[in-house]
Amino acid sequence: MKKHVLTAVLFLVATSLNAQIFRPLEQMSDVERSVFLAERYWENFPFNDTAILQAQNFQGSIRNYLLSIRFADLPTIQRSLVETIRKADTNEKMYRHFVEAFDFYLNDPLSDIREEQWIEPVWRQMLKSRWSIAADEARIQFLLGMAAKNPVGSAATELEFVTIQGQRGRLSEIEAELLLVYFYIPGCVQCIMMREWIEEDTAYQELHNAGILQALAFYPEKDMSLFQSYRTSIPNTWINGRDPDGMSQLEEEGRYQMRGAPTIYLLDKDKKVLLKDARMDLLFEEFAKARERLLRE
Repeated sequence: MKKHVLTAVLFLVATSLNAQIFRPLEQMSDVERSVFLAERYWENFPFNDTAILQAQNFQGSIRNYLLSIRFADLPTIQRSLVETIRKADTNEKMYRHFVEAFDFYLNDPLSDIREEQWIEPVWRQMLKSRWSIAADEARIQFLLGMAAKNPVGSAATELEFVTIQGQRGRLSEIEAELLLVYFYIPGCVQCIMMREWIEEDTAYQELHNAGILQALAFYPEKDMSLFQSYRTSIPNTWINGRDPDGMSQLEEEGRYQMRGAPTIYLLDKDKKVLLKDARMDLLFEEFAKARERLLRE
């Protein structure tokens, strides 16, 4: 028991930013530091010692790892995550712990660091695990299917809608340098909060006022009375649409992935996906970048 406790303590000390081994990192750029940690963060971690999972703040160490590698390029991040899961595959308890932690931080709709592009190769690695059972494989195949819908960099799937005024339209017909697609459920508290944050963002306001950014609010369900009653809650400068009668483009046709409400996509002028299921911090970063381009012109 003492050996296990000592191992846990040594690990936490070794991963502390104040430890001797990490002092040179202070002299690195954000990118250099993230690449370094992506390659070495778990270098001396005893994956075969399950007692360390009980160490205080071990879960926090996994979150710190994910935050520490975020400035690296995508292939480096993906390799690091896959290699971590491969090493954790030494025993089922360790494997399950890392899998659940990655799923919580990178796939949960409410996680502030969720990132589908990061976790997709982890799912593929999980299919190779000796601990993967039929239920795991079914879930992974479902998740991979959802990830294949409108991934970042792809052309957004067509979306037909009828506006609150009764006019028919298509996503491809909306002319804008940037298009915010906002899937919402009336009365959703999170939807209200995020919409207000978007409207209060200075960069968003400038882009919207300049006609560079347009927003499409899309109601994916079939309760028309609820859709009508909620009309005043959507900004009148946004296109407010719903599925055409008799269609369910999200649920039945599965055109878009909607993990929760709201689900936000950001598209460029060619309707290519810039952000999928966008986190607010990344959305505001894109607004800021577009605003900087506007000011330079």
